[in-house]
Amino acid sequence: MLVAKQLKYYRKNNRNFTQGKNNNSQKVLSPPTERSLLAEAEYLLLRIYLHCPKYRQDVKSAMEARDLQFSLSHNRFLWKQIIDVENMSEYQITDSDDLISKLQDSYLDAPDKLSEVEHLFHLDEKAKRNLLRAPLEIRSAIAAIELIMCKKRRSAVLSMWQNTDLSTDSELAKNSELAKKYQEKFYSESEWIKELERLRITTIYDLIQVPLGELSD
Repeated sequence: MLVAKQLKYYRKNNRNFTQGKNNNSQKVLSPPTERSLLAEAEYLLLRIYLHCPKYRQDVKSAMEARDLQFSLSHNRFLWKQIIDVENMSEYQITDSDDLISKLQDSYLDAPDKLSEVEHLFHLDEKAKRNLLRAPLEIRSAIAAIELIMCKKRRSAVLSMWQNTDLSTDSELAKNSELAKKYQEKFYSESEWIKELERLRITTIYDLIQVPLGELSD
């Protein structure tokens, strides 16, 4: 009964939220799309990898720890080119200009793909400032990418929870157990989303603990 009552509550709130969003769609500016947030986070990780050799292993380790991959096709292609260039090199590439030069050569057969990521090979003043605290930027970008994925999982779980049929006596016990699992997963994802939102934000304490870095390191 408790699961059924909570399920009814979420169904009602979801309808009210959708209706309210439609009624106010002309009054409220649209927030950044998931794709734009994802693109910015992936661009940040790639910039750090290209221009901050000192933190390349940190980028790899962070992605591996959270089992993340680049989602946008042109970023995924660039990441593959980076790995291929590093694997083919006879020595460890520790110079940013050297890596970028080799990558540009690798794109000779795919100039159309180069145009989508070429801006990452150059740094303006804003981009340079963003990379001065690379560890914080890596944490923020990783959290942003995982946050998008986590919200999609939560949305899928909520949909399955809402569509669980608790009206038929013959399947009530089985479906109640299933609904309970969806409920637990929904709350679990919600709690992790709160933590990811926290990790995305750079606080004054973070700035104090993480010193300014140098792009030449």
